[in-house]
Amino acid sequence: MADKVRETHYKGRPLGRFIEESMTEVSIYFTEPTTGLRLRVRHDIYHPDLAFDLKSTRHPSVNLFSRDAVKFDYDLQAFMYSLGRSLYEGTSDTKPFVFIAAESNEPFSVHTLSTSNSFLTNGAKKFQECLTVYKACAATGHWPDLSSNGEIEIEHWQQFTPTRAWVAGHSAI
Repeated sequence: MADKVRETHYKGRPLGRFIEESMTEVSIYFTEPTTGLRLRVRHDIYHPDLAFDLKSTRHPSVNLFSRDAVKFDYDLQAFMYSLGRSLYEGTSDTKPFVFIAAESNEPFSVHTLSTSNSFLTNGAKKFQECLTVYKACAATGHWPDLSSNGEIEIEHWQQFTPTRAWVAGHSAI
């Protein structure tokens, strides 16, 4: 998979060349301007002209990866990393943020996916919600959680049903 990532072309060049020109695992600390909170992001690949984030995925298709990207808050991550970088660099321009989605099984499909305005805007909304909740919790001293006591139930569609299909191929059994 690593070789496939390095050999995959982005903007006419192998990703390996971008990686060679970059710093990896770079932490950026910044102060969020609205709340004054000190935050940290950690770029996988900090290139002078853009940022890459490597994600392994079980999905070979962009559509399925995109669903997971929103489900797992990669949009929030992309917005936060872009915000942190622009504040750190002291610029209002945000560098392009690109996910390298590498399939974890053969044939190791690799997609380079730039974040769109709608993707970043969705992440910005999540970020604002996080800030609002944090501010309210800090002001009240109340930090709710979802702890509970209970019992796990199995839904009817989750019930195991033995098929015994394996027996059909073995007449001696």
